[in-house]
Amino acid sequence: MNRESQVLFNRFTAKAKFRHMLVLVRLVELGSMKRAAEAVGVSQPAVSLMLSELEKLLGARLFLRHARGVEPTRVALELVAVARRVIAALGDGSEIIANLMNETDGYVRVAATPAAVGGLLYPFLPGFAVRYPRIHVEVNEVTLANPLDLITDDRCDVLCMRELPVAPEGWSFESCREDALMVICGADNPIARRDRVSLAELGRQRWLLTRTGSVARQHFEAVAEQANWPVEMRCGVITHTPSLTLELMLQGGFVTLIPHSVALPWIRAGQARAVESDASLALPALGFLHRASADNRATRTFADEVVAYFREASREES
Repeated sequence: MNRESQVLFNRFTAKAKFRHMLVLVRLVELGSMKRAAEAVGVSQPAVSLMLSELEKLLGARLFLRHARGVEPTRVALELVAVARRVIAALGDGSEIIANLMNETDGYVRVAATPAAVGGLLYPFLPGFAVRYPRIHVEVNEVTLANPLDLITDDRCDVLCMRELPVAPEGWSFESCREDALMVICGADNPIARRDRVSLAELGRQRWLLTRTGSVARQHFEAVAEQANWPVEMRCGVITHTPSLTLELMLQGGFVTLIPHSVALPWIRAGQARAVESDASLALPALGFLHRASADNRATRTFADEVVAYFREASREES
């Protein structure tokens, strides 16, 4: 930490308050002193005073005021990310303390990618919640481009995702189930009743695409080029919302190429089908990262139960 950074740090530790961070976040989100005051539950002059105090601490302008409200400066946009982490950490700390005071059996912060939500947590978590009602599990779906940022920032105890070539230092990966890209369609789609569908027939389907750059999209493009699928059969809507993907398949008759794990909740509910075809592609296994040497009792119980559940499921499938 250089001298200037140390000076700012000393000012923050001496005079900054959590309320300053909350006001900063609300001003960036809402762009209005009046709406920020309403959201925080204080008067508009109080928000103005806290903003002035924060700008004085930093020695920098955070917002430009105009007739329509306020506009964050570059400094504010950089600082708001830190403020959000501070507020999230305070929320996590409150949950942990509340659980200790309520004499629960522990607290586990679980983060999961969409594939891990469908492939791991969807089948496992209901039974765990029944068996261990006194273990508090907080689950958040990962929306970050790099899920490992959650580990770097110490925002989770268990990170459910695909296996990596190398696990982060101090973390262990537990493999739970295999996964693959597969053609998924609504249960009423005519191809859902077929044992196997050819690439030529898939080329006549209306396709819902995943985001550009994803493994699923790259594989789709390779298969489509090889099989000469017509471009006009592609849907113009690209969504990252699983529930909307399902609705487009059910109402629009579209098919899509996505991880089987993502579609597993729909398949189990009888809403969708996975279609066997030459478009399938094996993916790295799903599992979870945890710090075995640093896990608390609740996290160890959670990790052991996940491993045992999928080990038993694998035996039953074989």
